Amino acid sequence: MAPKRKIWQAPKHTEIAKVVKHRNKSQMKERENSTEEGINEMLLSKLSKVECRVIIMGKLNSMSKEFNSMNKDTETIKINQFKIKNHQTEMKNDTAEIKNTLEGITSKVDETKDRISGLEDRVEKNHPIREPKRKKTI
Repeated sequence: MAPKRKIWQAPKHTEIAKVVKHRNKSQMKERENSTEEGINEMLLSKLSKVECRVIIMGKLNSMSKEFNSMNKDTETIKINQFKIKNHQTEMKNDTAEIKNTLEGITSKVDETKDRISGLEDRVEKNHPIREPKRKKTI
């Protein structure tokens, strides 16, 4: 019978903390004196394969969560854009309806003016306005 292979498992947080605590004081001083990039490079070069894998997996998980969050935000934006387009369409339709109503009212006002003018003309024909006689002055 062949021996069972051990499946790789990420080390526990406490195990990683122990490894970090065991670094000597000179490493700590070096870290304080170097730039942030230097710190990252130094830390990465001194990490074991397991520690690197844990860090990479953590970064990938956080990136995945951020990506999922961005996807949700994108979906929300798309939904809002769709709603805005629908509202714009409704507003255009309402504006066209108002315009048609105003044109109808204007048309009725013009028709009424024409009818009034026609009636006034008929009244003048049937009853001409007499101008008052002027007194003659000598």
